[in-house]
Amino acid sequence: MFDRDGQVWGFELFFRHSADAGRAEFDNPAQASARVIADGFSMVRNWLPPNSRIMINVPEGLLKDNVMLALPADRCIPELVGAAEASPGLVKALQTLKEQGYMLAMDNYTGQTGIDELLGLMDVVKVDVSILQTSELYPLVSELRKWPVQVLATKVESKKMHSLCRSMGFALFQGYYFGRPEIFAGRKVSSAEMVKLDIVKELHGSYDVQRLADLIKKDVSLSYRLLRYVNSPSVGLRQSVRALDQALVMLGERVIRHWLMVVLLADLNPTPSAREVSFWSVQRARFLFLLAEEGLLTTYGPETMFLIGLFSRLDSLLGRSMSELVAELPLDGVIKDAYCGKKNFVRDVLDFLAALEEARWNASTEQANWLGIPLKRAAELSNDALQWTVSILDNAE
Repeated sequence: MFDRDGQVWGFELFFRHSADAGRAEFDNPAQASARVIADGFSMVRNWLPPNSRIMINVPEGLLKDNVMLALPADRCIPELVGAAEASPGLVKALQTLKEQGYMLAMDNYTGQTGIDELLGLMDVVKVDVSILQTSELYPLVSELRKWPVQVLATKVESKKMHSLCRSMGFALFQGYYFGRPEIFAGRKVSSAEMVKLDIVKELHGSYDVQRLADLIKKDVSLSYRLLRYVNSPSVGLRQSVRALDQALVMLGERVIRHWLMVVLLADLNPTPSAREVSFWSVQRARFLFLLAEEGLLTTYGPETMFLIGLFSRLDSLLGRSMSELVAELPLDGVIKDAYCGKKNFVRDVLDFLAALEEARWNASTEQANWLGIPLKRAAELSNDALQWTVSILDNAE
C-alpha cells in the first residue's frame, strides 16, 4: 500500500483459507484461523521493513474473540469485512482494540447504511475502485469525510485510475498497477543502466574471478556493500573480512554471482515502487532457483531459473516494453517468448508466480498441479526465498 507521495505505507497479509486446514489439530475452526494469522505474521515480520504496518483481514468471529490482542498493536491493523453489521458484540470488540492502541481498517466499503458506529471507530476505509463507476466514487469519498479516516483505493490497475483517485482525495492506494510496467514511448536505457545490464550478462556466462574483483574494486559503493554483506550475521562467518579478494574467496563464485546480480538490479531504479518490484523480482529468482535445485523444475538448470525470475519484471523497472528489452537479455528464445506473453513452459511458471503473489489461490493450485510442484513444498521454498531476499537486499543499499 502506497501513500500519495509514492512511499510504501504498509503491507497486507493474505492467507489462504483451506477447507482442511487445522482440522487435524484443532476442533474449533476459529482457533485454526487464529493460528494461521499468528503464524503468518511471525513468518513475514522479519523480512518486512522495520516498523512497517501490516494489515490483516480478520473474520468477525475472531475479532469478537479478541484474537488480535495477541499481535503487536504498533504494527498490526485488523481489517474488518465491509459487509459486517454494527452488532453490539462487534462494536465492543473494536472499542477494546482501539483502547489497546490498534489502528482499525474496514474492507470493501460501498456506502452501505447502518454502520456509522463502525465507521466512527475506523482509521482506514478501503474502497474497491474496480467495481464502482466514477460517478459513484465521488459521493462515496465525500461521504467518508464525515469521519477522521484515510480512504484507501484498492484494485488500482492503471496510471489513469491512480491519477483519478488522487484527484478525488484518496489518501492511500493499493493494486497491481504498482507492480506493472509503465511504458514510456521512446525511452532509452541510460548508459548507466546499460553498463549494469552488461555486467549481469557477463555474470551469466563463464567469467574470470579476477576480472570480477577488479570490476567491484572500481566501484566504491559496490566494494562497501560487498564487505558489509560478507560480514553480516546472515553470512555467518566466524572471522571478520576486510579485503575484497578475501571476500570473494570466502563467499564463493555462486554466492558472489547472485549477490552482484541482485545489487545491480536493485540499482536500476531507486524509486519506492521500483524497490518493491526489485524485491519481488529477487524473491522470484531465488524461489525458481530453489525449485530447480530440488528437481521440481527440470527444463532449465538452477542458474538459468534464477535469471528467469530476476528479469521477469524488468519492464516495470525500466519503463520499456519487454519486447524491446528481450533483445538485450542473455536468455534463449523460449524464455524471451514467455516474457512477451507467448504460451510455453516458462510462461506457465511465470503465471504460477503471479498467482501466488496476487493471492489467487485456486489459480496457483491449478498451476502447481500442472507443473507437478507440491504446493506445500512450494510454500516452504517461497518462504526460504523471502528470507534470503531480505538478507541480500538488507546489504544492497
